[in-house]
Amino acid sequence: MNSYSWRCLTCSILSLMLGGCFPRSETRLQFDTGDMPPDRWERVQKECRYEAAKASASAHVNIAGYIQEELYIQCLDLKGAKYKGKIQVAVE
Repeated sequence: MNSYSWRCLTCSILSLMLGGCFPRSETRLQFDTGDMPPDRWERVQKECRYEAAKASASAHVNIAGYIQEELYIQCLDLKGAKYKGKIQVAVE
């Protein structure tokens, strides 16, 4: 192997090793569902996800995700789930 190959191999190994050192997390939306039963909460989430995706389908790619999230939150609010904010959750 020449020196370039060794450098590439070393960089690849270091990248893989360092990737495991940093905790991974994702942002999730948090809602207060009150006394809503879990089966109704699941159904309401699916309905609102669908409605938000449908309503934001024609939006420009750069803002479609933002619009979809806002519509999803508003839909859930109308159905009785109050938006509390975003939280960071560790992903394994």
